[in-house]
Amino acid sequence: MFAISLHEATATFPSLMQSALHDSEEITIVSDEGAVVMVSQGYWNELQETVRILSDKRALAALLEGHRLRHEHGSTIGKSPEEVFADVHH
Repeated sequence: MFAISLHEATATFPSLMQSALHDSEEITIVSDEGAVVMVSQGYWNELQETVRILSDKRALAALLEGHRLRHEHGSTIGKSPEEVFADVHH
């Protein structure tokens, strides 16, 4: 992620959009009134789905149970739930 001024974003908008689309780059555009973040629609959809799953206790429980079962059978993929959710406090 990088930050640029509104003035610079206006002047380079086409290349910023290409960066967001092709590099999955998060771009923070800063003005005196605040900031916004530009991301690709695909990445935004992924973020929204992640938030939805993490907000749905049943979906999250099923996800963790599936991970536990894969681990029990020796086919762990990626990080453990403890690693993934290390920053989440109960």
